[in-house]
Amino acid sequence: MLQVCLTYGTLEERLRPAVAPSAIFQDRIRSAGAQVNKIFLFVNHEDHRIEVEPINPFEMARRLTSLVQHELMPLLRHYAAYRFAFPNQRNEFIENTAEYSFEILARALNGKENYIVRLPYPHVFSELYQKIQPLCKPTTAAAAERGGVEPRRLKEARTEQLSTCAATSTEGGLPECK
Repeated sequence: MLQVCLTYGTLEERLRPAVAPSAIFQDRIRSAGAQVNKIFLFVNHEDHRIEVEPINPFEMARRLTSLVQHELMPLLRHYAAYRFAFPNQRNEFIENTAEYSFEILARALNGKENYIVRLPYPHVFSELYQKIQPLCKPTTAAAAERGGVEPRRLKEARTEQLSTCAATSTEGGLPECK
């Protein structure tokens, strides 16, 4: 068994050789950060139209938290079996993933423009582009974040309000924060 694992590991290393990106791209590599100001959640629907609607950041966080929980289902099933076998052994992190995920997502999505995009499957990319392209233009909110158009005290008050809203939303409800 050990020999098989070692052989597999060696084979895997050969299939994915460690090559530095600079060896392939030379001086064409650029490291530039991008600020995320707009978030799009794509969901399929039965209708033939593409619909784009703004969505509250906390509703977006709630939906994405559900998605995270869905993706974690295999792990959570194994953890439930583990808890059955060892009832006195707990993992607080695994048991609170929904709360942690919501808290992190709510903080990350606050102050961003969030959109839900409902589209048919399969969809036509040119139609999707036509619907989303106008929303991808810079906005005054994004400019305020970068250039300080919004007065500093107002910006701090808004951040504090959103932080408070995120904290209260994790305590049982999803308040209407704007």
